Amino acid sequence: MVMDAAGFPGPPSRRLEAVFRADASAAIGTGHVHRCLGVADELKARGHGITFVCRSEPGHLVDLIRDRGFDCVVLPAGIGPEEDARRTVAVIEVKGAPVDWVVVDHYSLDAGWEKIVGRATRRLFVVDDLADRPHDSDVLLDASHGEDANTRYDGLVPARTKLLLGPRYIPLRREFFGRPQVLRGPRPVRRILMTFGGNDPLDMTGRALRALDHPDFSAIALDVTVGTSNPRLEEVRRQAQAMPQATLHVQHPQPSILMDAADLCLGAGGTTSWERCYLGLPSLIVVLADNQREIAERLDRMGVVRSLGDGNRLTVEDLRAAVQSAMGDQAWQLASSRAGQALVDGGGIARMVRVIEEMGG
Repeated sequence: MVMDAAGFPGPPSRRLEAVFRADASAAIGTGHVHRCLGVADELKARGHGITFVCRSEPGHLVDLIRDRGFDCVVLPAGIGPEEDARRTVAVIEVKGAPVDWVVVDHYSLDAGWEKIVGRATRRLFVVDDLADRPHDSDVLLDASHGEDANTRYDGLVPARTKLLLGPRYIPLRREFFGRPQVLRGPRPVRRILMTFGGNDPLDMTGRALRALDHPDFSAIALDVTVGTSNPRLEEVRRQAQAMPQATLHVQHPQPSILMDAADLCLGAGGTTSWERCYLGLPSLIVVLADNQREIAERLDRMGVVRSLGDGNRLTVEDLRAAVQSAMGDQAWQLASSRAGQALVDGGGIARMVRVIEEMGG
């Protein structure tokens, strides 16, 4: 098979129709939608048809999805899985043309939802990393655990399910995989990126700003990212404005630029952990949700990051001490950078696209 420099195959044999089912909200964050958008962008660029289906929960990203050029059908907030499935099937039926794939990235949907929706599509692709519920899908992707973790899904998926496991399948957006990996050399920390997700439910941004509002960091530039759905946006804005070395970025369109410029990151342990790995950015990560804990601990054991543990247990003094320690340990910074880049090669979406086109063609 002939592939381009990024690992994508040649032109597809036919146009596919795909429906993506993912949500963002103040409660669950924005990672599921952003992960799907990266895949959808590449499928659209290859000529395939894409539709998103999302609930109108507080903090949704429907406008962002539409701004990216995708149709997005909005479901009511608060509906249960069975009603969600019926409404998703209705979206498929209204399209008129057969749907080749439904891609679902959602912790609250399982085999019951998938059985209903699966009858309306040729193929069903599940993105998961919890392995805490049964699935009924043609493909299941868990990029957060190693390829030796296939037993995680024993008894949870049918024998026919194709398992795509391990960091080879981490779906980095083109904004990241389009950048060549550059090895970082030892360098003093002069710029710190602070990023705790779109919603930051524990107000770690405010806590971290208080931690770094200290004479030890007066000469360190701070880039602070928040999403428009952050309920404490104005409070964080006031904090950042009171610190001359801090720059606040609201819904920054290209976070890769900020990661590339930073020498150290203090951030959440969600999907952006993989982006920082690819760019070789040494990171201190805070666990903001239960699903982040296992991955944070594993990356810490591998020397890829330093996990500071659960955010709700961290004080301002804890954060300050952790950053001070990391700034003074160039050997760890270099080792962390190398380990992260070795773990994430940036070819995940190309591998996903190959599976989608080969099985859907």
